[in-house]
Amino acid sequence: MTLATAERIVAAGIAEAERNRLAGVIAVVDDGGWPILLVRMDNAAYIASVELAQGKARTAALFKKPTEALENAINQGPFENTARAMGDARIEVKERHVVNCTKADPAYGAGVARALGLTSDSGAL
Repeated sequence: MTLATAERIVAAGIAEAERNRLAGVIAVVDDGGWPILLVRMDNAAYIASVELAQGKARTAALFKKPTEALENAINQGPFENTARAMGDARIEVKERHVVNCTKADPAYGAGVARALGLTSDSGAL
């Protein structure tokens, strides 16, 4: 990737951030994860974002996946693990597990329900 290409990527990122009334840090790296260009916008909320943006960009480059895909994989991991662990358990056991998870954390309970293939139409949910 050339510096000119990185500059165009940063310009697009700044324009999108400004459209959303945000200020942050934009990091562009090559396919090996090495920095090409780093820009901290005026009024970026967190100085730590400089390190975070570089790490996020490097991780995406090394895994050859957009960071959103990596985030989704991480966030879905616990749900998938629960579904595998419950395996062939009776539906009543799965439903009770989802109800208890939902009591503790509604978003987590919803994720477990999705991973187990349960909906609010399936009985106790």
